[in-house]
Amino acid sequence: MNLGKTIIVGGGIIGLSTAIHLAKRGVKNITILERHYIGGGQSGRAAGILRSLVRDARVASWLRYTQVYCQNIANDFGIGE
Repeated sequence: MNLGKTIIVGGGIIGLSTAIHLAKRGVKNITILERHYIGGGQSGRAAGILRSLVRDARVASWLRYTQVYCQNIANDFGIGE
């Protein structure tokens, strides 16, 4: 998909999610504009700890999927560390 240049205003959870979903759809030229720092603001304050020690097997599998996804995100999107 070639949309030219895509600009997302805000680097919180919604802006980052939008960028990820656009990248998965093939959008190549994405710029995120953030006033302070990526994941800061309310998104940074609401961040929790990813863990898989829960009783419900479904919740544990979702948490494990999230852990693996976050560990691989740099490789999946060609982001340097």
